[in-house]
Amino acid sequence: MNRGGRHSYTRRLLRASLRSFLRANALGVIGIAGILAISPVSALFLSPPFIQGLTVGIMAILFPAIVFFAFVIHTGGLHQLVGAFGEDNTNDELKKATKRGHIWGHVRNVELDRSDIDHIVVAPGRIFAIETKWHVRNADARTLASDALQAQRSARKAQSILRSKGIDYPHDVVPLVVVWGGGHFDVAEGGAVVDGVQVVRGTELAAWLSGWGTGTLAEDNATALIGRLEAFARQHRLAQPLLARNSTRADRVA
Repeated sequence: MNRGGRHSYTRRLLRASLRSFLRANALGVIGIAGILAISPVSALFLSPPFIQGLTVGIMAILFPAIVFFAFVIHTGGLHQLVGAFGEDNTNDELKKATKRGHIWGHVRNVELDRSDIDHIVVAPGRIFAIETKWHVRNADARTLASDALQAQRSARKAQSILRSKGIDYPHDVVPLVVVWGGGHFDVAEGGAVVDGVQVVRGTELAAWLSGWGTGTLAEDNATALIGRLEAFARQHRLAQPLLARNSTRADRVA
């Protein structure tokens, strides 16, 4: 069970930020397009057909690359982009854990209260709310403590969802932080506990979940629960507004 990646909250934020950036910098984007158009126009008259096609192709690739590079450098787009990559990687690890029988399944991108729970994982021994983080640089104690706090919030939201009408499965949810990127080396092998929250390296997630492959939650009950969670996720996905942003000032290139 892994639907939701295409329309995940993180990717929606990324697309919304990009649209805001393009609106705020429309004149600059048009100027870049005009400058880049000079070369292929000249090539049409001064070069053989092969060079003409090559030049046009290069310009067609270079223009969006320049615009997107400016976007990720001057806004929070880079953070959102690597966050989406991290969620994809976590999803792959959860698929491995499911195939190995460590967990019954998972539901991705469960939205509630203008945010989302990256993954709700149903295992025989526990139900987890995963907060995925991609730290390009070192993940110090302060950073991991912030991650742990966010995971605790996600776990509380997941517990609220489990108690909601249509799911009716009151159960404790355990917060779990999964770290990717260069910062994952700052997490001890086998995992660590930060402010009462388990933190694991992304590359070790499937193996770590093997410790919860046995428990009291039977497969038929888990399948029914995952189905209800999927229905909840589908109902709320794309229905809630994104977090408000003062994008006109924040996204404009100085």
